[in-house]
Amino acid sequence: MAVETFDQLKSGETVTDFVDRNVCKDGSHRWINWIVIPLPERNIAFGIGQDITERKQAEAALRESERRLCTLISNLPGMAYRSRSDRKWSMEFVSEGAFQLTGHKASDLIDNRKVAFGDLIHAADRKTVWDQVQEAIANRRRFQLEYRIRTAAGKERWVWEQGVGVFSDTGELQALEGLITDISERQAAKAKLKQSHEELERKVNERTTELVDANTSLTTEIQERIQAEELLRQSEAKYRAFAESSPDAVFITDLKGQLTFASRQAAELHGVGSPEEMIGRLALELVSKEERAKLRKNLGLLIEKDILRNNEYTALGKGGTTFPVETSSAVIRNAGGEPVDLMVVYRDITKRKQSQDALRKEQDALRRMLQASDRDRELLTYEIHDGVAQQLLGAIFHFEAVSQMERGIAGEVKAALDNGLAALRKASLEARDLMNRTHTPVFREFGFREAIVDLIDQVSNRPNAPEIAFRCETHFERLEPALENAIFRVAQEAIANACIHGKSELVRVTLIQEGDEVTVEVQDSGIGFDTAKVVEGRFGLDGIRERTRLLGKDLEIESMPGKGTRIRATFPLIYREEQTE
Repeated sequence: MAVETFDQLKSGETVTDFVDRNVCKDGSHRWINWIVIPLPERNIAFGIGQDITERKQAEAALRESERRLCTLISNLPGMAYRSRSDRKWSMEFVSEGAFQLTGHKASDLIDNRKVAFGDLIHAADRKTVWDQVQEAIANRRRFQLEYRIRTAAGKERWVWEQGVGVFSDTGELQALEGLITDISERQAAKAKLKQSHEELERKVNERTTELVDANTSLTTEIQERIQAEELLRQSEAKYRAFAESSPDAVFITDLKGQLTFASRQAAELHGVGSPEEMIGRLALELVSKEERAKLRKNLGLLIEKDILRNNEYTALGKGGTTFPVETSSAVIRNAGGEPVDLMVVYRDITKRKQSQDALRKEQDALRRMLQASDRDRELLTYEIHDGVAQQLLGAIFHFEAVSQMERGIAGEVKAALDNGLAALRKASLEARDLMNRTHTPVFREFGFREAIVDLIDQVSNRPNAPEIAFRCETHFERLEPALENAIFRVAQEAIANACIHGKSELVRVTLIQEGDEVTVEVQDSGIGFDTAKVVEGRFGLDGIRERTRLLGKDLEIESMPGKGTRIRATFPLIYREEQTE
């Protein structure tokens, strides 16, 4: 018993609620609450004790429960609360988890001292939160919410809240109690999961679509393949029919030059019993040994260019005989564009070669004839110059000397003398013109371009001569003599026809080089003529045609009555042996 209690009893005061712990016989402890009444006159005290062991145990259990509850609330992953049911969510109690959740101290939220929890709720979620809580209160059930709050740092955070309304015995709402936890990571995971699900669903849909498309495509492809195989069979049948009916020989090789197909004409051409006997042979074996390197090179070139035309070889026939052939080749590619085979179409050109040789011999003979004719012209020019021209010149000098003797010459004689002198002068001019036409010194010395310029100057100086415009665009030096002579004579005849027969006021002469060709063109705007009705005796046009046929490449003669005439002749460039470009 405490000292204070004894002092109270000595002074005669009654002591109430005096509690002590007593040990029982069994060793247990009992708590007794005493009321002690002092009896001073008898020097004793009278006490009444009440066993309050169970109450003490209940109080201890309550304290332990409160301690545990406090520890539990403090360690909850969020904020436990008790609040009033108003739009500010005015807090009466807030656990320490408020700071980690909102960034605000628990004391700042109590009674809205510094901030109201209702203001932390995202503006877009406040009405939804209020409506759901009010509905739960009205139905006397718990509420569970997910919404966003704004922390003290301004960061948006998702929270999950579970709570319930606390009612009095009379059914009045006293408060709201609950727990709010952070579910931002769960929401992020949920959003990510949703996104993944949507992505998975999208991929599944895409894959499903792909599978459907693939199935449809496969079905279509099978049908197309069946059709393609049928078309291929038809194509092969048509190709074989074409190859067998063609007058030309046909064979196909692989990329190594080994025959995989030969037509009947190919077998006949090479003197083989059947096309099958040619299968497996090398294409090189079908030509002479001297030309196998050329064929091997062209087969490699064919793969690069896809098509090669007009190649000539010496082919081998039965018993080692040879004959010339002309080939055209093409690459056969697969659907992917890769070369798989080579096809060669060829024909025997023995008769054509013979015709070409005969034509070449004829052209050589005619060329020699033209050269001889030009030589004859040159000799004739010398003879006229040394003979008739000199005699005419001497007669002119003689007559001019006599003409100076005016005394003693009768008038009639004088007139006859003058007429004879005029005739001699005209004859001399014509002889000179004839010499220039048959032989041009400028041509031999400088070439046909300068000879054409000299010819134009001479023609332009004649009485009533038309205007002649000359344009020259060439960059070669001297050509093969026969070719130069042919080009000059074509230009000479065309200019003469334009000036003599065309009656044009303007004649255009053009000499142009394009690549390995040269073109001479003479155009006038004179009376023209019907090319289908050429007047007999127009040997100039015949000469133009023959010279162009022998040495040229192309000739165009265009004319219509009243529309003028255009003569255009093209020749291949053949240079003199000593000339190099």
